[in-house]
Amino acid sequence: NALIASCRVAANRVVEMATRFGDDIFVSATNLLLDRNYRAMQQLIESSIGETPVSFEDYICDDGMGFGPYKIKCTMWKENGRVVLDFDGTDPQSQASINMLLNENMMRMFFGIYMIMVFDPQILFNDGYYPLIDIRIPEGSLLKPKFPAALSGRTHVLGRLFDIMGGLLGQKTPEFLNAAGFSSSPHLFYAGHDKAGKWFQLFQIGFGGIPGRPMGDGP
Repeated sequence: NALIASCRVAANRVVEMATRFGDDIFVSATNLLLDRNYRAMQQLIESSIGETPVSFEDYICDDGMGFGPYKIKCTMWKENGRVVLDFDGTDPQSQASINMLLNENMMRMFFGIYMIMVFDPQILFNDGYYPLIDIRIPEGSLLKPKFPAALSGRTHVLGRLFDIMGGLLGQKTPEFLNAAGFSSSPHLFYAGHDKAGKWFQLFQIGFGGIPGRPMGDGP
């Protein structure tokens, strides 16, 4: 209910602004915000990412069925003003449920948030920078499995992706290098029927462990 209420408040504010200023001004203003983010990230990429490829890899230790480890590898470099994140070298998909169908735009979001929070938290965050990030994921890998593929344990891979980004970005700028974090996101499901016979389900997401850095503890 709280999430729906907040979305309704935001929707009402958008309508108010469009009514007050007109559709053309509202749309042009949002485009300016996207363009501002694009230019800011462009400068950040130019100063923080090199053209020489750097690689980092991490592992999912086990798939819950006794098989593993599974390697996740990413290579990063700058090419024609854009960042390339290439997951070539990642292990093939698993027969168990440890696969993660990684959406390219979600990876762009993760990488952009990481870049902004580490290098320049004053940048206003939106998706204007998405065209600056090229995500390459091989078909049939742990991160782009072919149908049918079990995905229910995918959040364990999700946690590793943040460690990989830290390992990539910290190689050129060691002052921002950090230790591995929580490195996973275990989900707890508990379902049943209460005393009145009504079915219920509990869904609990676990995450934590903000890692330490050379300058001190994690934020």
